[in-house]
Amino acid sequence: MNKILVNNDYWKGLYLDFEGEGVKSGTTTPPVPHFAGVYCPDKDLPASARYSVTAFREAWRPIKNGCPEVTDIKPIKDFLWQLIFKAMRYDRTIFYWTCHELAVVRSLGDQNLTAAFEAVSENIKPIARKAINRRRRKIPKDSAKGLNNYLSALAPKCSPVRELKMGAAEGCRRLDNYSSKNKRWSKWTDLQKETARSLVTYNREDCLALYEITKRALRSTQHMRLGA
Repeated sequence: MNKILVNNDYWKGLYLDFEGEGVKSGTTTPPVPHFAGVYCPDKDLPASARYSVTAFREAWRPIKNGCPEVTDIKPIKDFLWQLIFKAMRYDRTIFYWTCHELAVVRSLGDQNLTAAFEAVSENIKPIARKAINRRRRKIPKDSAKGLNNYLSALAPKCSPVRELKMGAAEGCRRLDNYSSKNKRWSKWTDLQKETARSLVTYNREDCLALYEITKRALRSTQHMRLGA
């Protein structure tokens, strides 16, 4: 797509972050994520409605019942088409971090879906790197999480994403296990509920960090052509 990104386009972004398990040993194809978080900085929406989670496993019904941020459960392709149509209808750009999200979309094997996603989306990391170079700053290596290092370089006053002790992949595996054993949220232990809430909070912070990075990157690197 021949779209120009300008410095105020961050307000029209849809900030996407998948959570799930990583690529298995012996393969290069990422597995289908467990869920996706999307942050939409729309001033017309109440703050509580700007971030939402869609789960891709029907077994996660108790999590949807217990975590208000989880607003839907549907197949990943349905979710992506809905997100793409929203971007097209309201002239928005889907921003994501690194190439993982695009690799997930491509792994679904739907060429039409991939083409539509690529037409309205942008990996912000290369643009962020250009913005940091333009400011003549260095990307710190204080955190094992690359997103936090870029956030520190571009928005040093922003709080870093709090990393999960168990890791996001392990958190997803645990929630699969909890969901399979007890389908009623009210029957989950406090520890199990906190695992779900912590994972959602972690994803939300990822989306917000992505937003802060995008805002500053686009301000520093104005009038960039989408896909350039």
